[in-house]
Amino acid sequence: MEAIQQLNDFKPIELNGDEIYGQINDFIQSQQFQDAVNVVEDYEEKQSSNVSFLMLASQAYKGMQNFEKESSCLKKLIEMDQKPRYSILLAESLSHQGDFPQALKTLNKVLDEADGKDPILFEVHKNMGNIYLKCGDIEAAEESYNKANSINSQDENLIVNYGVLAILRGEYSEDKNRFAEVLETNTQSDLAWVGMALVHRAHGDLDLSRACLLRGLDENPFNKLAISNYYQWCHQDNVDATSEIMDGYLATFPNDREMKQLSNSMSH
Repeated sequence: MEAIQQLNDFKPIELNGDEIYGQINDFIQSQQFQDAVNVVEDYEEKQSSNVSFLMLASQAYKGMQNFEKESSCLKKLIEMDQKPRYSILLAESLSHQGDFPQALKTLNKVLDEADGKDPILFEVHKNMGNIYLKCGDIEAAEESYNKANSINSQDENLIVNYGVLAILRGEYSEDKNRFAEVLETNTQSDLAWVGMALVHRAHGDLDLSRACLLRGLDENPFNKLAISNYYQWCHQDNVDATSEIMDGYLATFPNDREMKQLSNSMSH
């Protein structure tokens, strides 16, 4: 009876703020996003007005592809501290949810309030270009990318984005040059390797296109475009595909519905 009473009297040890943040951050850094979310949910009520906690919580939810929760955390952050960085992250989250008008509205608000020399404007214009690209508005995307390019012409992600624009226009020599430019200085750019894969695919070099995808996945095993294209192309080309790539992705992002559907279609 005494042992039972001791168990009933047991209370979990409460962590202090720094310990909570450290634990969540460790889980995020090791890509154990579900564990990070579990800690967030344990302390969400008590820590809901803490900027550091909300920032980490938004990252944990983003890792789990729970963009609605991520947006909720970022909106609370903006209410407490109107840093442009939080608005840019919110716009990205809204874009993931398909709410492109609200994402653009959020970024335009940053533009209205920013100083003309603010370096954050590069990120704003680049992200606006990404959203326009998702909407299929190539001209608006290029205009935004050009504004970003006038601030920083050396950003490799922006160079890759110009390559994507060239692919959409069928300008395959131009897009290949863009991706090659990035790979000359950074062979670890998974985005550039995926871009090269798309170019080689368009030229009919199927083996090389798949090889570039796999190289991109070596650099970033969670690149969704590379994963989905790899399995779709292997199916189209009657080439055996390894399941390890998808298994590894879903082990880290078990709630990604899009990739689950692709995985299920592969098994039929």
